[in-house]
Amino acid sequence: MNDNPSVLRACGAAGSPRAALLALVFSLAAAQAFAQAPVEERRSSGEPIATAQQRVEFARRGMSEAGDRARQADIEHKQMLELLTAAKKRFDEAKARSDVARQSLDQARAKYAEARALYEKESSDFDRLRRGKGAK
Repeated sequence: MNDNPSVLRACGAAGSPRAALLALVFSLAAAQAFAQAPVEERRSSGEPIATAQQRVEFARRGMSEAGDRARQADIEHKQMLELLTAAKKRFDEAKARSDVARQSLDQARAKYAEARALYEKESSDFDRLRRGKGAK
């Protein structure tokens, strides 16, 4: 068990079962984090050249992995741009069809208005003619 007085004071009451349990949990968490660290970070070599070489190799691997991620992100970005370009093209085509349909609708409405005006004129002429013949 961890009897470190600073840890026990930080946990509340030194010597209490709760404090001992918390100290144990914290020490296990620290051991877990150390165990998950890369081997390069866990090993400590007494020679500065070997330590520096390990750090260089670790940095090189990190750079290589970052480069791989950057290349993959670049490929995904290009794919998204291609999809975006295709979507814009489909949008432009749909907009053009919509504009044609709008013009056709406007023409149909104009012809309907003309036909309605002609119908109303012919209907009114017919009513006048019928009233005129009925009056005689």
